[in-house]
Amino acid sequence: MSLRPRAARWFEVLTPSAALAATTEALARSGAAHIEAPPSVRDEPPLEGLSDMGPVLEACEALAQRYGPHLSKSEGRPSRTGSPRQLLAEALDRLRAWAREADPILVCLEALHQEAANLRLCRELFAVSDPLAQVLRAGPAGSTLAPRVLAVVGPIVDPPAVEGVLLRRIDGQEHAFLLLVGPSQDVEHAVRALASFEPIVVDLPREPRVDERLAAIAGEIEASQDALEALRVRYETGRALADARRLRWFARSVPALPHTTHFSLVTGWCDDGSGDRIRGALDASGVVALLRFPDPPEGVEAPIVLHNPRWARPFERLALLLGTPGRNETDPTIVLAFVAPLLFGYMFGDVGQGLLLLAAGLAFRRRVPALALLVPCGLAAMVAGVAFGSVFAREDAIPALWRHPLASPIPVLAGALAIGVLVLMLGVVLSALATLARARFPVRELALVLVYLGVVGLLVHGAAGLGVLCGLVLEAAAGALSARSRRVLGAVERVGELLEQAFQMLVNTLSFARVGAFALAHAGLSSAVVTLAASTSGPVAEVGLLAVGNLVIVALEGLVVSIQTTRLVLFEFFARFLRGEGRVFRPLTPPSEIET
Repeated sequence: MSLRPRAARWFEVLTPSAALAATTEALARSGAAHIEAPPSVRDEPPLEGLSDMGPVLEACEALAQRYGPHLSKSEGRPSRTGSPRQLLAEALDRLRAWAREADPILVCLEALHQEAANLRLCRELFAVSDPLAQVLRAGPAGSTLAPRVLAVVGPIVDPPAVEGVLLRRIDGQEHAFLLLVGPSQDVEHAVRALASFEPIVVDLPREPRVDERLAAIAGEIEASQDALEALRVRYETGRALADARRLRWFARSVPALPHTTHFSLVTGWCDDGSGDRIRGALDASGVVALLRFPDPPEGVEAPIVLHNPRWARPFERLALLLGTPGRNETDPTIVLAFVAPLLFGYMFGDVGQGLLLLAAGLAFRRRVPALALLVPCGLAAMVAGVAFGSVFAREDAIPALWRHPLASPIPVLAGALAIGVLVLMLGVVLSALATLARARFPVRELALVLVYLGVVGLLVHGAAGLGVLCGLVLEAAAGALSARSRRVLGAVERVGELLEQAFQMLVNTLSFARVGAFALAHAGLSSAVVTLAASTSGPVAEVGLLAVGNLVIVALEGLVVSIQTTRLVLFEFFARFLRGEGRVFRPLTPPSEIET
């Protein structure tokens, strides 16, 4: 466990050029590879076949979009080796050959599905116990006054009347059917007048044996699907799609890399110090590759990798809000794992409500990783709830281990300021650690601690002023020694800067009074809910109102307190030591379309 971030490790993978796409995919699936070309080859042309494969990729993608699931029910495995130009040409040829033979089958399938849908509407119409429906079951009369039947989803209260057309409504189980009888021109006019209802024209069958025809259609559809599947197997459309999608991902995600006619070199950074994840991914993929970890090229800044224990990793999201810590900065994640719950719990002190937050964090942290922060914050709220004697907004369930906020507001505010002093001092300590990492003695941080604690200590005892004096003398001496020719001016400048920083810290300390204020506000809202619940007419209503009130407090106060905790961490705590000047480690994302 370390407070220092680590630099990523440079790696190189030598692989045959024909297996370059498969190799980079394997590295991406490891989740540990940040692909980057060395400076000497970043302007090299791309691998042969990648620069002009755009039209071929677009043609493959157009076929995939046009035929959709008919082309392949599931993705196949991409080819392990082969040049991009060769793989793309073969993929496009296979897809086009499949399309030529599949088009007549798909036309037939479409006609069969339309006929089946029409027959199902007829079956619904004929099932209605209406004399007219039974007459229609006999089939169209074939005269100039032959009926036209429309099906509409949902009921039609008042269908519009059309002159010269007899209109009759028959309600089915899922559709409303409209029977139109009249001269052909008038019937067509009536159909256009009913267009707002989005009607479906029902073609009455010439043979009344609807169920027999539906069964025959089902057999024909199955035979057509079998024929399509046979074509998919013959032309290996799944593998063709996988090849096209992998190469599209490769062209968009992987930069130009060192290569010759026969070999390519994949370079970049990994966040795995041992290299086991990358090595394991390459072995699992079956590609031929040689992995080594040389020193990085000169003049290249390594990305920064945070290595924290699993219980602290959810707080990396907060730690990275102001940027990635530089190589000589301090990673605040582990400290933040204690500071953030402390602030949250103090403002949201309730055993029952903290338990709800804890349960929500445990239940939803896998779906929404950010909600994992609710687990430690909920625990901290429960601990603070024991100190404040609050359980589901009630202060009579357990005795307060410390005191009730509303009964003792001044000590609660004073406790919040004490927390502020602690948090700010932790920030200065982390700044001092970063200064030591740069091989410099933290004179400014030491002087700042003496002045700041001396001023704060004056509230308790006058002897604390000696710390202020020691800090000013230390900073003045450092300024005089650093400015050889203008020692007095250097000392004055350093002391002025020190006093400015100390004043800022004192102002920041007062900002932590809001922690106590929100603790009082939370207690006040809880008291209001309990008072309102007690004024109801019965125990059931009281319990119900108390439950609803607690849910409102958890939702409203939880959001407000989370925002305040984040604000204090960012602008009061991080401001002491974090500059966020590090380079972000961005692992290559694997092509999600390809099945592993």
